[in-house]
Amino acid sequence: MVFVALVTIPAFKSGGPAAFAVRGFPGIVRSTIHEHAEAADKGFWALEILGALALAGLLFFRRMGGVPMIFASLMLVASLLISGWMFRVAHLGGLIRHPEIGSGAQEAQTQATPAAEPVSSSETSKDDD
Repeated sequence: MVFVALVTIPAFKSGGPAAFAVRGFPGIVRSTIHEHAEAADKGFWALEILGALALAGLLFFRRMGGVPMIFASLMLVASLLISGWMFRVAHLGGLIRHPEIGSGAQEAQTQATPAAEPVSSSETSKDDD
């Protein structure tokens, strides 16, 4: 957890420059960037706090001869919750450049696109010659 908390810092710091870089791109919606940034901010700080608690627990419980099961269980539950939150952050980030993955967008795209005509077996045998 300590390592993950440290590795998250460069990813978090790159968010502002990335938002600035894509600001003028066609199809980029400012509200989508804002929603991703807000979720990332909360997830980042939760992860940093969890990393600090993990480091404190390692240092404190090292003297006691081992980590108590309750502390390890709480850390596991917290890390799973934060992982779920970070999956949401990643999904929101994907929506910035790929709006087609949003809810309902896939259905609208398939309704607007006509179905491809099936290829007959005689047409495929002509291609083999």
